[in-house]
Amino acid sequence: MATGVLAQGTVLAHRYRLVSLLGKGGAGSVYLAEDVELFNRKVAVKELIEQFGDDVERDQAIARFTQEAKMLVTLSHPNLPDVRAYFTEGGRYYLVMEYIDGSTLFEQLQRAGGALPPTRVVDWGKQVCDVLTYLHGHVPPVVFRDIKPSNVMVDQHGQIKLIDFGTARHFDVSKHTDTLKMGSIGYAAPEQYQGQGQTSPLSDIYALGATLHQLLTNADPSARPFVFTPPSLIRTDVPEGLSRAVMRAVSLDPAQRFPSAQEMRRALELAPAAYTTTFMPVVQVDGPQPWLMAWLGIAGAVLFELVVLAPELPNLGKGIASRDWPVDYGVMVAAALGAALGGAFVPGLRRRVVSTFAAFDAALLLCLGVGVAVIAGIGHGDPKYISLRLLAVLCLLAAVAGASLMRGLGVGE
Repeated sequence: MATGVLAQGTVLAHRYRLVSLLGKGGAGSVYLAEDVELFNRKVAVKELIEQFGDDVERDQAIARFTQEAKMLVTLSHPNLPDVRAYFTEGGRYYLVMEYIDGSTLFEQLQRAGGALPPTRVVDWGKQVCDVLTYLHGHVPPVVFRDIKPSNVMVDQHGQIKLIDFGTARHFDVSKHTDTLKMGSIGYAAPEQYQGQGQTSPLSDIYALGATLHQLLTNADPSARPFVFTPPSLIRTDVPEGLSRAVMRAVSLDPAQRFPSAQEMRRALELAPAAYTTTFMPVVQVDGPQPWLMAWLGIAGAVLFELVVLAPELPNLGKGIASRDWPVDYGVMVAAALGAALGGAFVPGLRRRVVSTFAAFDAALLLCLGVGVAVIAGIGHGDPKYISLRLLAVLCLLAAVAGASLMRGLGVGE
């Protein structure tokens, strides 16, 4: 079998002279080449090498490669690369396509240091919506199934090109599940590889949402699949409308997503302009910073606990609670209030008052539950059998858990 990277200067099909290697994967490579029959016009040559573990793997890979060629030949859109030729030579399969002088969105994100301007991300998102509208408008619809930053290129003029149709397929209303589970972890919708349904145009909506989320936040979705924090909580310069559009796109329930790429494009258009200008550089905030939120909550809860416990310090170590019931319940309320107010100082929160009240409610509910359970279960209704220290520690933990949970869910934001 032919293996390895082809040498520079190799001529394929008596026409395409290889100039350099653009990229290499496990099944083949992509080369920059010159079309010697068209005045050395630059083209991209994608190859598939026959080096597979068994015949089944080989047949599947060749089928996907051939399907990509056939599908691209039938498609024509400004945001899709043109196909020039398809042939086999030396045990390898080749697909010749338009050469895109640009970089992937992932490379753009790396160059920007993880802080791409929201206006640029919106522009890219609208262009992807345009090409998805075209693909999904086919009969039957064409589902791309693998939208992610590394599969979307932007050329020198800012035009988007959707690349790598190796996983694309036609939507079949008669099928209940996909024959092959394709996609990339973090970007693939839940239905894409749970075996509970087949991929549809709504699966592409989810993947685009995950892609835009990464471009706005620099958070890799493969690290925590299906878990997304609203971008506006991570970066203060991301408009709420844009943040909500992204979060709707990544809804786990397909019915909660945008019904079409056209609707998602409209939402991106209606999102207010980003807060950044030439006088306001992009600022990335590490958020929602759950660890900082927890530490501030602990600090606040401890401070308020000390205030309430101060009169009872002489009783500590005697195995009793307080002399008064108000102090016991004050321990619970103080912990809840301290955790809520302490966590309110975490960077990234916008509606601090609403968020603090929501966090206080959750913290107080947990504190009262824990406190009453301790008093009733251990003290048999008599607080003198309860260690005030135990009650304070348990309520403190409950308060921080409740406050952090509510803010982690973005309540009030």
